[in-house]
Amino acid sequence: MPEDHMDKLYKASNPLVRFVHLNRLDNIVSMMPISNGLKVLDAGCGEGHLLKKLYNRNNTNSYYGVDITKEALAKAFQKCSSINLKRNDLTNIDFPDNLFDFVVCTETLEHIYDYQQVIAELVRVLKPGGQLVITFPNEFWWT
Repeated sequence: MPEDHMDKLYKASNPLVRFVHLNRLDNIVSMMPISNGLKVLDAGCGEGHLLKKLYNRNNTNSYYGVDITKEALAKAFQKCSSINLKRNDLTNIDFPDNLFDFVVCTETLEHIYDYQQVIAELVRVLKPGGQLVITFPNEFWWT
């Protein structure tokens, strides 16, 4: 992945591109339950844009980010150093069962061959009654 790939989308000179991507993040943030002490996972966290927005909404929760890209995790750490970041393949997430109250996987599954295994892992680490949010781009709409 090119360096600062997502930064370029969130700061795009094209206002429509910028709006769509920032609006997606804001919509996901609004879906997070309003509670204190939640455990929140951003699976495929990239450069940490969503994690930072989630943390800014409620800093009493525990936030975790997982990504396979070392460079992206370094950028995420710069944005939100108080968040637990881990380099991990999403087909085998290194967390126990039923740990998270809120799990997000946004704009990630389209890059993964074994997406069904990733979805199974996301469900495995989600607490019963927890909330899972998955998004992926509509390439047809964009092109």
